[in-house]
Amino acid sequence: MSDKKTVVAKIAATVADEDPSKANKISVATTVAVSKIITEGNNGSKFNLETYELLWLDANIYSTQDNLETLNDLRQIINQIRAFEDGDEYEQYVRQVRNEKIVLIVSGAMGREIVPRTHELQQLRCAYVFCGDKLRNE
Repeated sequence: MSDKKTVVAKIAATVADEDPSKANKISVATTVAVSKIITEGNNGSKFNLETYELLWLDANIYSTQDNLETLNDLRQIINQIRAFEDGDEYEQYVRQVRNEKIVLIVSGAMGREIVPRTHELQQLRCAYVFCGDKLRNE
């Protein structure tokens, strides 16, 4: 899977309805610039980020400095971030969402369990898996 800075760039592209596969690694400064483009648009149009919600499912989300820094980077792009440490709680929440578009970040181990159970949901716009074992999670 991708490193976290790349995923931040891809999430920024996703909420701007651009092609996230073209996003590259970015710095925090670039993240802020991308956030400005997202909210103001390349052509001056405004995007409603309130229709997007970022959900992060990881049993260890608050246990590493890297995760905390990534959460901070992501908050510069999208305000609605909800973290889950339990897959069942995440699934219960995402199934009741009606008006928002969900962007999911999930750990590899939890992703193998939860993505097959929720990937068909209309509100789930995309899922990014953080894991060092790319082959196992594709």
